[in-house]
Amino acid sequence: MLLLCLPQMAIYGQMDNHNGYRPKMLVYKNLKNKDVLKHFNERFNELEHLFNNAKVIMSPYAAARDISNYNTILDSLYKVKNNQDVKSLLLNNGLEVTGQAYGRLDNSFHISDDDDVSSYKAKAQAEIGWDLINSKFYQKDVKTKQILYGNEVDRLQQFKKQNENVFDDCQNKIIEIYNYYLAVTMSHRLKNLDILNEASQLMLEQDRVATDQTMDVMNEKIDLEYQLSQIYSAEALDKQPLFIIKPTMLVVDTLALMNLVKENMGSKIITANQKMLENRKQLTNYLSTTKLTPFFRASSYWTSKDRLSKNLDLGVRFTIPLYNQTKSKKHSIDIQSALLELQRITDNEQLRSVCLQQLDMIDKLNQSVSVEAIHMKQLKKYVAIRKKAYIQNPNGYNYIIRMQEYNQLLKGMERLCHLMLNRQMALINIEKTIGTDVKYLIREVDL
Repeated sequence: MLLLCLPQMAIYGQMDNHNGYRPKMLVYKNLKNKDVLKHFNERFNELEHLFNNAKVIMSPYAAARDISNYNTILDSLYKVKNNQDVKSLLLNNGLEVTGQAYGRLDNSFHISDDDDVSSYKAKAQAEIGWDLINSKFYQKDVKTKQILYGNEVDRLQQFKKQNENVFDDCQNKIIEIYNYYLAVTMSHRLKNLDILNEASQLMLEQDRVATDQTMDVMNEKIDLEYQLSQIYSAEALDKQPLFIIKPTMLVVDTLALMNLVKENMGSKIITANQKMLENRKQLTNYLSTTKLTPFFRASSYWTSKDRLSKNLDLGVRFTIPLYNQTKSKKHSIDIQSALLELQRITDNEQLRSVCLQQLDMIDKLNQSVSVEAIHMKQLKKYVAIRKKAYIQNPNGYNYIIRMQEYNQLLKGMERLCHLMLNRQMALINIEKTIGTDVKYLIREVDL
């Protein structure tokens, strides 16, 4: 069915910044043998130059993120908040002024005309009291700690949330970097496929190649163009030099990592909450449920006899509950702390399981990278030997096979790039899981 459509296909394309990658010509017209051979020879020279001048680079993991600046800003803001919250507490001296003033609309309801207290037209009172228990003077240190513990919980929660975003950004940056290296390599292989496609169609016209071989080349070209369109959309990728990512073994300090799992960000938040709960127990006592307020009051009455009566009062207001919930409340706090500890154990076990899975993946990818690196070395030697053979035996020169050999080498570079990218993703997944940077626990060993 596809063959029937081929004569009508004239698909041209280019790199477009707005629309991404577009495929080049798929079916060629008026092919000539000398033109195809010229394209082969020109491309072989280009490939030799590309491989001889390839840029060897290290994996871009470490350069992909920096969270230190944000952490510094976050810590400084919460330091200011702590100072202001404690300052606010210390300003609470417990002194309070209350007052009231009102007049009676009907003076017919009174006990006696001679009683200035019960019979008045208007009343005004002003009072200053001292709420000692709810002031800074009662359990000042404990109240201060409660403020600091609460802010620490908020800081750690915000830190955890932000770090998740940071590691997501790190993933995106690394994928973007690797996609560029992949896209460059794929664009060079695609250029080779363009020439192979020309040759296959020329030979097909001359009845020198099977139809399925032509379709294999065409399908590989179509598939590669699709892949390239998914990962990159820039101009002139085929003009970029080759980037060879240096194959390495990624070694992780597993013991130190497992210790970090125990001290993950979620666990730190639980610890801060437990400290806050323990401090709350000290604030939980019978005395804190009472209210004792010494006061001084000045009163003025406008009596029914149009006289002013003034009074000064000194006393104590108190509220004493006839029940004691202290023991039950403290027990409830202990239960909350125990529940948090149970959550810590459960979370740590889950995080440990996730990290071990990712570590196992890193080990397998290390093995795959090592195997691919060996294949790359052997393939490079093979291509070099074949180059000498082509020079020494021009009569046995097979342009198509030689181009396929270069493509196999480029495919190996793509596979290596994919493997090292997946390994980086596994490492970042570990960091996202425990909520902290682990780059100081890893080292890359050259293969």
